[in-house]
Amino acid sequence: MLKANKNKLSVAICAALTVCALTLSGCSNTENQSQASVSQAFGQLNHSADEYSAMADSATDDSRFNALIMLARAQIAAGNADGARQAISAMESEAQNPMQKDEASIIKALLLARTGNDEGASALLAKVDSTALSESAARYFYLLDFSVNEKAFAKSKKTAYADQAFSSGKQLIPLTDGEDRLTVLRRIVALLDSEGSAKLSSGVAAGGDDAAFYEYSVIDSSSSEQAKGQLFSQFSQKYPDHPLTSLIKADGLASGGDAASAQSSTSDAEPAEGDNAEAVPANVSGVFKIAPDARVAVLLPLTGRFAQSVGLPAKLGVMAALQQRKADLKVTFYDTAAHSVSSIAQEIKQNGTALVIGPLLKPDVAEFNSHGLDIPSIVLNTPEGARQSNQWYFNLGPEYEGALAASKAVADGVKKATVIYTQGRSQERAANGFLKNFQGHGSATQCAISDATNATAAVKDCNVEGAQAAYVAGSAADAVNIRAGLPSNIKVYLTDSSFEGFNNSGQQLALKGSVLGDMPWLLSDSALKDSFMKSIPKANSQAQRVFCAGYDAVSLALVMPQLAKDNKDVLHGLTGDISLGQNGLIESAPMWVELGKLH
Repeated sequence: MLKANKNKLSVAICAALTVCALTLSGCSNTENQSQASVSQAFGQLNHSADEYSAMADSATDDSRFNALIMLARAQIAAGNADGARQAISAMESEAQNPMQKDEASIIKALLLARTGNDEGASALLAKVDSTALSESAARYFYLLDFSVNEKAFAKSKKTAYADQAFSSGKQLIPLTDGEDRLTVLRRIVALLDSEGSAKLSSGVAAGGDDAAFYEYSVIDSSSSEQAKGQLFSQFSQKYPDHPLTSLIKADGLASGGDAASAQSSTSDAEPAEGDNAEAVPANVSGVFKIAPDARVAVLLPLTGRFAQSVGLPAKLGVMAALQQRKADLKVTFYDTAAHSVSSIAQEIKQNGTALVIGPLLKPDVAEFNSHGLDIPSIVLNTPEGARQSNQWYFNLGPEYEGALAASKAVADGVKKATVIYTQGRSQERAANGFLKNFQGHGSATQCAISDATNATAAVKDCNVEGAQAAYVAGSAADAVNIRAGLPSNIKVYLTDSSFEGFNNSGQQLALKGSVLGDMPWLLSDSALKDSFMKSIPKANSQAQRVFCAGYDAVSLALVMPQLAKDNKDVLHGLTGDISLGQNGLIESAPMWVELGKLH
């Protein structure tokens, strides 16, 4: 629990918040000035609206504009919107320069926010040149901009509002100190947490100055208090000068921190449900831990026919993760197309390799496992036959995707489903994955469409009577045609191959209401994604998937012991929310979206 005063602001910043009527309250006015200074137009209000009105009437030409600012603010605080509009109108007509026009816009946005129009306030504040404002006006502006965009995002879920709130929150940090700064930091973290795991993952992956904020929020969203303590300790060492490190210290979040500083003054009160609950271990075997500077071998096809499609993307994923996470691992890349996997296995057995990432191709995985190395490994394909107990693997195949869709349908309450798929081995595998995982949770029929060119008509021959949902496995064009032939009341679940992306507005409209589950990476944008697409301009979804797997393999290797301590904990990866499954499977929960409701 936090200190009893963690959610209180000091007088200076609370004055702005109270007038904005947007967030916190409970601030007291400790000043008792007989005459307010108009030089601090954005400072604390100490008088009534009538007194500020008299001040504006008697003000000199040099001080009148600032007096009008305080009058408008006082009218807003008193709930007198008409009086505030009159004062704002006077400000707009009397503004002598761009800065005064911007100050008038700030107060006008304050009124809009107070009357419930946060979207309008955000649009108006976006036109303000904050770089030309005085320090007190800038502090007021950033606090207001942060608050209105925070509320606008909460109502609309449009990421543009969250991005702007985040930007203003960062600008506010150096303009505050003490408890005020800690409160701003907590609000920023809460904002990022509310954006969801996909945004956090892409924010970490994007790198840059903002990566630490997203990394902190990823840790903060963990359900394991023990893991959080350890990860916050690592964060403090990694970012010793970052403002969030002061928050870790103030709240006693790191392992070994001053626990008393993070407790309420009512420390002997009964804890809330869930507090101090012991973590439930993941109960999996094969968990390994590697040293920060361990030697890592990465086995990929870096030349030949598979290099451009999967080998290079996976290599770029590994390299990006090493860079973004500032890892000191000693990594060597081995080309499985130029050298046999057997010869590579003999070499890494002798050179002190502590972890293997790869191989990627299924035959290479089988050859690697035939040597029975006791070195921990994370392979990028599903192993068949015997494998070492300390081997983990990503399942990027269509069967797993179908199984995940079945789990989603079950979670949505679907009891009767139909599976519709077009010709093709991949589509059939996806359909089988759905049927297998749905078994025992409800009844399902299947329908194979041999003539995809006439899928709209063909689907009418499928048995969909009484079905609540349909799982469609086919190309993007097939999905549109199949959807057109289904009753409108049937909920449609799609495979990743059935959707071409969010820039295809025609397809989005045709598939509106359909549910799609995919990797957060493929459903969101980031600087890292832009960089990858510039490196491989024609990278299809398969190339992007192996990039994500390569990236997440590094991330998982660094935190596996922490994940194993709590079966409710996840790693927010590019592939999805990662957890440790049974028999070496790296479980990756996708990001689910309903087409037509994306912002």
